[in-house]
Amino acid sequence: MDTAKRIEQLEAKVAAQSKIIAHYEKKLGIGEEISLEMKGFVAYQKLLEQQINHIDNFKITLDVLEGKKSADALWERTEKMHNELPEKISALTKLRLDLKVDFDENDGKQKTGAISPQNVASLIE
Repeated sequence: MDTAKRIEQLEAKVAAQSKIIAHYEKKLGIGEEISLEMKGFVAYQKLLEQQINHIDNFKITLDVLEGKKSADALWERTEKMHNELPEKISALTKLRLDLKVDFDENDGKQKTGAISPQNVASLIE
């Protein structure tokens, strides 16, 4: 491969990565105060990660099977977390979209809609 062409490819890649980094620096408040919305998002995500880790590491022990009160309470709380997990993940995903956390290459660019005769007519007028 030609050296000049390889340099151009690497420069384009660096420019693309710089846009992504700038987006996340802005969203995550790196170098400046983070917004309350993003603090809430990060806190909710951490809490959800802890719940998933708890469910993942939970073992049904003999105490649970025998119905000991302390194990029963733990089982009930874990089962409740498990049942609420899909709803919480959906809420986190919605919050991620609402806050536009993920990088979108087309962010800030004009969006083009469907082309209809009315759209064309409005452009001509």
